[in-house]
Formats: sequence, C-alpha cells, structure tokens
Amino acid sequence: MRDDALPVAKLLAAAGACAGAIALAVAVVLLILHLRRVPTGGLPVAAPPPLAADQPMLEPAPQPDLASYQAAKRGALHGLGWVDAASGVAHIPIESAMAMRAAAVASGASR
Repeated sequence: MRDDALPVAKLLAAAGACAGAIALAVAVVLLILHLRRVPTGGLPVAAPPPLAADQPMLEPAPQPDLASYQAAKRGALHGLGWVDAASGVAHIPIESAMAMRAAAVASGASR
C-alpha cells in the first residue's frame, strides 16, 4: 500500500460504526416513547396560557408600528424641540450637539 493512499476499509468501518450508533440511538428513543405510550405525533398541547394584561400583544404585522416608532426617534435625534418647555430644556440635532461638544473639547472647556 502506498503511503498517501486512503485507508478505505478503515474509513468504511468508521462510517458504518457511526451509522450503527445513530440507528441504535434512534431505536432506543423510539422504544422509550413506545414504553411510555406516547402517541404518534406527540402528546396533545393544551391551549396556550392567556397573556397577562400588562404584557404586549403579539402583532401579525408589526412593520407599520416599527416604522412610526423609528420615524419618531429619528425626528427626536435630528430635529429641534422642547424636552420641558416650562424649565427651558430643549433638544437639538445630534450633529449640532456633537459639533458643539467637539468645539468645546478643542477649546479646552470640559463642559
């Protein structure tokens, strides 16, 4: 036999052993299910528990709500507006805030 030749017999034996181990595992699982009298297709599932009132409901198509949420967040991030008009707190576009902060850091001011 050449040194670079594949040991085909050993590879086939290993593959057969793996296939036999898998078949044995499947047979054991099927036997356990049979002994426990589990019907074909599994046990029936009861109705799902009701959702609590404080939990969000699942939506069949959440894309419109997600789009409006993202639009509102983009507007807050890139727009001008009041956070609290009574106390004079406003928000500015993120680009302006970053430019102001960079200018302050460059001039040596810490805040």
